Amino acid sequence: MAQSRRRRSPNAVSAQRRKAGHAPGSPVYSGPPQEGTAAVRWFVYGPHSMTEGDGSGAPTGPVVWTDLVGVHDAEAVRALCDAREVHPLALEDALNPAGRPKAEHHGSSLFVSVRVLDVQEGAVTEEQVSFVLGDGWLLSFQERPGDVFDPVRERIRTAAGRLRSRGADYLLHALLDAAVDRAFVGLEFLEDQTDALETRVAVDADATDIPGAVFALRAELMGVRRALWPLREVVAELLRAEAPLVKASTLPYFRDLHDHVLQAIDVVDSGRDRLVGVLELHLAMVTHRMNEVMRTLTIVATIFIPLTFVAGIYGMNFQRMPELGWRFGYPAALLGMFGLAAGMVAFMRRRGWWA
Repeated sequence: MAQSRRRRSPNAVSAQRRKAGHAPGSPVYSGPPQEGTAAVRWFVYGPHSMTEGDGSGAPTGPVVWTDLVGVHDAEAVRALCDAREVHPLALEDALNPAGRPKAEHHGSSLFVSVRVLDVQEGAVTEEQVSFVLGDGWLLSFQERPGDVFDPVRERIRTAAGRLRSRGADYLLHALLDAAVDRAFVGLEFLEDQTDALETRVAVDADATDIPGAVFALRAELMGVRRALWPLREVVAELLRAEAPLVKASTLPYFRDLHDHVLQAIDVVDSGRDRLVGVLELHLAMVTHRMNEVMRTLTIVATIFIPLTFVAGIYGMNFQRMPELGWRFGYPAALLGMFGLAAGMVAFMRRRGWWA
């Protein structure tokens, strides 16, 4: 069975090393080197209209969502944040793909960063996505093209649901909710691999690669948990915060999102328990099979012990042993040995030692 390999975010230690010597709030990209320029897409929408386009600038409207792909382009990120007067510390965090997920207030804006999970080409991927929420606008920053937010874009285009009739805070909820929904897809992918492992253990318990597969899959689940646990704290912080950017009418939806995150964490914990059970079942079946082999060998050895004793006596080659000169001594010895073996087999069957 092919094992998934989770694509992790950049290392935090390496990120801090790249920022060494710079003042706090400096617009310095601290992730691994990348090539190319950033791509910007924006949506402007309200209850009765919607416009989308590409390129920089600061379009106006009831709600403006600007999405930047390619945070390695520090100048593009800085220009976008300057247009919205984003706090320098929020700009610095947006340029750090290895930063800790969090929710922080910076004056008139709210900065949120989370780990977003996805399943691509048979692998669970992870990427940090940052948001800056303001009054009637939302900025989002990510590194790789292709994300989990297409359902939200489609809802904006088709005016499905209540999204176009609400503010930017509800848009932030919709994007976080889409990330959590996609995390469930990743969990389902890992559950399918767990089911396959359970089937393999039931069919071929002697497979030597099962323990390694279990530990690899457990590492995947631990990675998912490390991505979801901070998201729980982020949503809880949004619920605790008393800020005008998150309206009271939106708080029930964030509470529902918090419940979804907790449910996803419970699924991860349940998957870890299942993997422990798979490993224990594998070890139990291997031990049982080994015991069956040892039992068979013990029975065979027990039967041959008295036969070896008899053969050893008649193999001593003394000149004055009885039966040596008897013409029927050899067949009588063989018959006696066969009868002794048959008697031991019958005795073992009666005692239940021989299934």
